[in-house]
Amino acid sequence: MSEEKSRSWKKIGVFYVLTLTFSALFEFLDLRSSGNVILITGVMWCPGLAAIATKRLFGESLRELGWSWGTGRWPFWAYVIPVLYALPAYLAIWISGLGGFYNVEFVAKAAKEYGLEPLAAPIALIAYVLLSMTAGFIPKTARALGEEIGWRGLLVPELASSAASCGPRGISRRSCSATTTRARPRGMR
Repeated sequence: MSEEKSRSWKKIGVFYVLTLTFSALFEFLDLRSSGNVILITGVMWCPGLAAIATKRLFGESLRELGWSWGTGRWPFWAYVIPVLYALPAYLAIWISGLGGFYNVEFVAKAAKEYGLEPLAAPIALIAYVLLSMTAGFIPKTARALGEEIGWRGLLVPELASSAASCGPRGISRRSCSATTTRARPRGMR
C-alpha cells in the first residue's frame, strides 16, 4: 500500500473515532432528553467537527474540505428532488385509500403552535408546509451542514483517494446521513 493510501486510511480511522467520540456525548445526553433540537444539532455537527479536528491533527488546511455552495442549478435540485421522489409514494397511498391526506391531530397541533388556528385545517396545513419549506429550511440546512462537511468534505475524498474506483460512493452511501444540502467536494463534480 502506498504511503498516500496509508495516510488516507489513517485519516478515515481518526475521523470515525472522533465522530463516534463526539457523538457519544450528545447521544448520552439525548437518553434523558429525547428529541431536544440542540442535542440533535450537536449530533449532526459531530462529523463536521471530527473532519475539522482530523484535518488539524494531520496538519492539513481546512480549505481542503472543499465545501462550497453549488452552482445555481444544484441547490434548486437539492430542494426539489426529495419532493419529487416522495410525491409518487404519497399519491399512491392517498389514491388507493391506504392512508388519509393528513393527520388531523398533527395539523391541529401545528396550527396551534404556528398561530394558524383560525384557518381551516387544509389551509393551515398548506401554510405550515410553506413555512417549513422557507423559514424552516434555514435552520435545517445549518444543522445538516455539519454532516456534509464531515461526510462529503472529508470522508468521500479520502475514500476516493484510497479505495477502488467504485468504492467511495458505495461506502459513503452506506455510512453517511442523507441530507438536503448539496455539498460537492472538489474533484467530485
